[in-house]
Amino acid sequence: YGFGPRVPALIISPWAKPGHVEHRTLEFASVLKLIEVIHGLPPLGPRDRRANHMLDAFDFDQEPLEPLILEPRDCSIAE
Repeated sequence: YGFGPRVPALIISPWAKPGHVEHRTLEFASVLKLIEVIHGLPPLGPRDRRANHMLDAFDFDQEPLEPLILEPRDCSIAE
């Protein structure tokens, strides 16, 4: 059946490469593949075995980026 519709992803991490655009095909199992690669774990199944990892989007040697602190908002519904 193939992959189906495309789903955008944002990587929010202190070690994310600023402005990085990934050009390889990633899928939901790519997150699992990343964890397996980082920790030296075997694949859980055929899908994550075939998936591309997301390591190119990270730079673990860089100084971690500052945390993204947003101003709190009141999202309560006024009656």
